[in-house]
Amino acid sequence: MKILVVTGLLASDAVLKAVGDLADVLVLPTPVAALITPQKLLTGWRNSDFFKNQYDAVLVSGFSKFNFSKAEAEIKCPIYLGPKHAVDLKQVLKSFDFQTFSKTVPACELIQNQKKAQSLELLKEYAQNEAGTFQIGNVPVGGNARMKILAEIVSAESLSFNEIRSQINYLISEGADMIDLGFSPDADEQTVSSIVSDVKSYCPIPVSIDSGSFSQIRAGIESGVDLVLSVDSQILAEFELSSDVFPDSVLNRISFVVIPDLFSNSNESHLESLEKNLSAARQFGSKNLIADPILSPPGRDLFLSLKDYYDFHQRQPDVPILFGAGNVTELFDADSVGMNALLAEIADECGASILFTPNAGDKGKGSVSELKTASEMMLLAKIRNSSPKDLGIDLLILKEKRKRPDFNLNLISKSGAFEMLHLPDDEIENKQPETNQNDSSFETAESDSVSGSAHESEFVRPLLLSGALNPNFTAGTKWGWKSDPSGNFLIGVLPVFDLIPYLIQSSGLNENSAEIQKLKSVQTPGKRVIAAVHQKMILVGIDSAFMMESVLNEGLISELSHAGYLGRELQKAEIAVFLGRSYSQDDKF
Repeated sequence: MKILVVTGLLASDAVLKAVGDLADVLVLPTPVAALITPQKLLTGWRNSDFFKNQYDAVLVSGFSKFNFSKAEAEIKCPIYLGPKHAVDLKQVLKSFDFQTFSKTVPACELIQNQKKAQSLELLKEYAQNEAGTFQIGNVPVGGNARMKILAEIVSAESLSFNEIRSQINYLISEGADMIDLGFSPDADEQTVSSIVSDVKSYCPIPVSIDSGSFSQIRAGIESGVDLVLSVDSQILAEFELSSDVFPDSVLNRISFVVIPDLFSNSNESHLESLEKNLSAARQFGSKNLIADPILSPPGRDLFLSLKDYYDFHQRQPDVPILFGAGNVTELFDADSVGMNALLAEIADECGASILFTPNAGDKGKGSVSELKTASEMMLLAKIRNSSPKDLGIDLLILKEKRKRPDFNLNLISKSGAFEMLHLPDDEIENKQPETNQNDSSFETAESDSVSGSAHESEFVRPLLLSGALNPNFTAGTKWGWKSDPSGNFLIGVLPVFDLIPYLIQSSGLNENSAEIQKLKSVQTPGKRVIAAVHQKMILVGIDSAFMMESVLNEGLISELSHAGYLGRELQKAEIAVFLGRSYSQDDKF
């Protein structure tokens, strides 16, 4: 396939370097590639050495807004949007498929979207054919099944039914495959039974009980839990004494996580104790057993505990393993994203079937989603026999695979680029009328403006250092706070599941209203949105620019300084939403 890449003067070096010998490159005398009009493309092509060549496709800047249909007719090949940045050209050209590329969507976005769609489809197909060792509810675990995510609601007895339901909705939206209810030692059996019964009636995925008390475990079993965390020799002895209470039908339905005796006075190793307890659990009739060698916290023999996981899997490869990733992330003051990714990889090598994490602690929020994505990445890597890289899904939150170019000061020239960058598309068309194909005067004028001609020397922009960069800077009274006659705003960030009950109560909406359904479809981390509350209305969104436009359209603002302030606060809130960070109005981000 023969491809021609078209670019402007400013990006020419970067484009030539990125393309190499993968395609031909036509450099036109327009500074900014995005502003190359169809007529400029045709004029440059006619005057170039590429005029006699036949191409399968032409790529223009991914930022271009022009219609190239007339140019396509003359060049006799389709013209597609390439990537937005030169750094992505190599990847685009190596994977180029003209049947899937677009004249309206940049190639870099298409490739990423296509990779993600392919990965999600592959995961969906795999899930339909998973063969687990057994099932917890309707969720296969062990065997060749993807590592499942078990998310714990801590101290469930301290929460109301509505709070528990809200957490369940949140955890499922984050990717939890199963919900674990953790109970404090002093929670009474009636409370445990009531909570488990309510959750089982509401929750569409398997439910487990996490307790060290046999009476609580029994109450959970009687109320329908699918999984029990965790049983050691002491709990097993209680089961033995109460064997008549649990018929075989119950024991066959429920799965048990078996752990070693952590505080035994014997000289048994953790693995020896774990295998002994597994054997005892089998004897009293349980068939669906999961082993948890116990992951030690950082600074407390973490490596040795990982070795226990690996050694156990080598000794009993058919027994599913629970891996308590939260034991590390909760006790390590470091961002959880990278840790959860690496822990999932280690767990996968150790044969883990379930990744366990609590939904507790502010710094650990997001771990469910992170572990779910990491488990999917490990499965995709295994299917493709590759490292968890370039899969279409990733856990890159703040860091980038390919850095975008820094600001190029050459853009600030008298070429017209500066004035046109912020014009609407239709005005760009009107601003640059197509030049007659025999008139190449635009080439000389634009070329001069970039090469440092006399035009630039006649134009000088003053430099003004602002704020901390200028020791003599004094804030003016126009920016000082004053009340806006149109009213002021309270701005915050919150999960949609906390916002929806308030809206139903205060705005007359119901669960089936279009607005509520739209809110439920939000895909931000933690399903959080921005709420800007004005005395006349509540604005909810995830895009600060659109929210600001709504404010202006509704006439909710009249002070210029207030508009600047509001735009800044909404932008801070948007960044907080998409990074999963907290936000407080008027506070530093």
